[in-house]
Amino acid sequence: MTNLPIFTEQIMLAIPKKHPLATQPTVTVADIQSLPLIMLATNSPLRRTIDEAFEAKKIALTIGSTTDDPATLRSLINQGLGITFFPQLT
Repeated sequence: MTNLPIFTEQIMLAIPKKHPLATQPTVTVADIQSLPLIMLATNSPLRRTIDEAFEAKKIALTIGSTTDDPATLRSLINQGLGITFFPQLT
């Protein structure tokens, strides 16, 4: 399969409202590097993009759990069960 970009968008860090990082004015990679992230499965294009970006900078993330379903991921974050990355628009 070949993916061709048709537009670009920012990838945001999704943090539950009651998470300690939610009150910080900025969040750095060092702030999240050791935290267990809830991520999409490795077969997801978004996950591959995130993995490639961090691997290019030689940064290892801690993956606590994964799911194949973006709606499940969103629900887990909304329940305050972790942090993740989400595209800003889509």
